[in-house]
Amino acid sequence: MGIVASAISAVLKSVLGGKLGSGLTRELIGISIDGISEKGIKDITNFINSGRSKIEHILSRENMESMNIPEDRIDYVIAEIKDLFSKISITDDVIRNCRYDSSKLKEFMWNKYAVYKNEYIEHERDIKKGLFSVSEVLIELISESEKLNADNQIILEFLQMILIQNQENSAKNKDKKQKVKSRTEEYAAKWNANMFLNNFDEWDENAGISVKLSDVYIEEHLPHFIWGNNKKESDNLKELLLKYVVEKNENKMLLILGQPGI
Repeated sequence: MGIVASAISAVLKSVLGGKLGSGLTRELIGISIDGISEKGIKDITNFINSGRSKIEHILSRENMESMNIPEDRIDYVIAEIKDLFSKISITDDVIRNCRYDSSKLKEFMWNKYAVYKNEYIEHERDIKKGLFSVSEVLIELISESEKLNADNQIILEFLQMILIQNQENSAKNKDKKQKVKSRTEEYAAKWNANMFLNNFDEWDENAGISVKLSDVYIEEHLPHFIWGNNKKESDNLKELLLKYVVEKNENKMLLILGQPGI
């Protein structure tokens, strides 16, 4: 892939979460690579940072609103276009075929999008608006990238590897966060789960019968409690637990103090 296509590809990857900047520039400068100048590294990182900023502006909510895209569709359009960035590759052939024409580049991206969506497309008009605006920025960046020194191709390849790694790490962290349950959900799940040591053993006459924590602490067995520094005892512990375990969703904690085993 030539330096122009590599530069555009690096910009698109940076939009998906890869961060560059002075820190990475210093890191690259500290690596001894023959034939690579400090100026070359700065030129390329500045180009990628500038390109990312331009595309992020195009994909901002404010810009989408200025294009008359309905507010309830904006997040969807942005997410779909970014997802397309993760799948397409702007190669030298693509650049040659588009002939610095934003309409042709938009058509290329739209055709790829249609293939990935298997022709099932929602909000076609709004997606096309966004793609056309992005294609105009990309054509501008293609012209600017031709000024980059072709001897610095190795820098771009190195940066792309870092951007891809950052993108993969970002995706992993996002998946990890999505898997974390709230405390309320965790406690509710335990309340309705099979109790510890309630094993399904072949020698057990009741093998296969689940005994939940909620089955053990039946209403008749619920003890009285005193809230905080109150004097009066309360006997509606079931209502209290129901509010904290089931109804509350603000990750609030309920601390119960008393004798071991309660």
